[in-house]
Amino acid sequence: MSEIKTLQEKIEGKLKMLKFTVQDTEKILETEDFKAIERHGSALESIIDGTHPLKLQVQELRIENNEDLTEKLVGKSGGPNR
Repeated sequence: MSEIKTLQEKIEGKLKMLKFTVQDTEKILETEDFKAIERHGSALESIIDGTHPLKLQVQELRIENNEDLTEKLVGKSGGPNR
């Protein structure tokens, strides 16, 4: 498996985790529990912060391989990875 494909799969996993975590947002906000809201925000931030370096690694490898960077990365679902 290519290094780019491995990194893309890691990004897809992080995005799935982000979607899963976002599903709890409304429920947590409704509790009006400041600590819970703060923890939830930190969890979301952590997932996002972990995704960005992977995206940069993919871009770096694509540059090294002289690939077109204007092309969006496409995941298994067929949609663009952001």
